[in-house]
Amino acid sequence: GHDQSLFTVVIPAGQPPGVVMLRNVFFPGCHIAIKGNSIHGDGKGHKFCNLRVKPLPDNYVMFESVESPGQYLALDSRGVCRSPLGMGPGDQDAHFFVRVDKQLHAYST
Repeated sequence: GHDQSLFTVVIPAGQPPGVVMLRNVFFPGCHIAIKGNSIHGDGKGHKFCNLRVKPLPDNYVMFESVESPGQYLALDSRGVCRSPLGMGPGDQDAHFFVRVDKQLHAYST
C-alpha cells in the first residue's frame, strides 16, 4: 500500500467552499503544497497548501492549486509527486478518491 500517501482533508478557515488542505496522516505537521511549479509534501498550512476540489464524473476528484490555477496535485503509482503542470482530467495520476472513515481521507489511485 501507499500509507505515506494517506491524507486527512482539512477545511481551511477563510476560504470559499470547495477549497481544502491535505494533511499527511502520519506526519500531521506536513501538508501538500503546490509552489514554484512543483509539489511539496512539507507545506506548513500556508497559502500554497490551499487546493480547489474539482469533481470528476467517475466519483474521483482532482486537486487544483488555488495560488497557481491550472496546476494539479499528481502522484505516480509509487506515490511519488509528479509535476503539477499540464495535468488534466485524462491524467489518472491526478485522480484521487475521497473516502469518509472516522475522518475524511484522500487516497491516490
